[in-house]
Amino acid sequence: MKHDFPFRQTILKVFFPTGRFEVGWLTLALIVGSLAVTLLTNFGTDRMMTDVFSITRYRHVDGIHWGWHTGLPEICQGEIWRLFTPMFIHFGFLHFFYNAIWIFIFGTLIEKRQGIWVLALLVLVTASLSSLAQYAVRGPAFGGISGVVCGLLGYIWTRDMLDPGARLHLERDVLVVGICSCLWGSIGIVGHPAQIIHAAGFAIGLVIGIASGLMPKRS
Repeated sequence: MKHDFPFRQTILKVFFPTGRFEVGWLTLALIVGSLAVTLLTNFGTDRMMTDVFSITRYRHVDGIHWGWHTGLPEICQGEIWRLFTPMFIHFGFLHFFYNAIWIFIFGTLIEKRQGIWVLALLVLVTASLSSLAQYAVRGPAFGGISGVVCGLLGYIWTRDMLDPGARLHLERDVLVVGICSCLWGSIGIVGHPAQIIHAAGFAIGLVIGIASGLMPKRS
């Protein structure tokens, strides 16, 4: 049993970087929301339900072929939530499970160290901007909270380097695996072919982390 203690401590630090067995309320809501929408859309295969949460609807553009109208007409007409709801759609159990683990780790760390409103702002900014980037390059056929995950990772990494007082430290192995996963997803080594949403989310998180990390030094 004595030899098992260091292993359990390592597992604790990986999944609970705050040092406690806890999960943030908003973090939990994101996971439950993702599961609910994923099941509701039958893992993205139910076109009618998926259209409800996609950034824009598919339709018969010429009476025969399926496509979409450019310019995000639904959002322009006031359906602003479509900037954020694609993050709840997942296209397979592993897709959901993998993202749920990462959002559990990163989301809880930020929420418990900096508060629910900081996490909420980060999620809204990274979800909307990364979705717009993905849509602009590859169209509306996308989903998943991985853009937000990459954004939170980029924020945690740079904020911790520039402002250790924020207490957003991650174990080095977790940080390395997370960054590699984000980069692999961006260039298409794992998952679907190159997903702009990963790279965009990561870049946005880096920028926010650098900007917020430099603020305490300026003051």
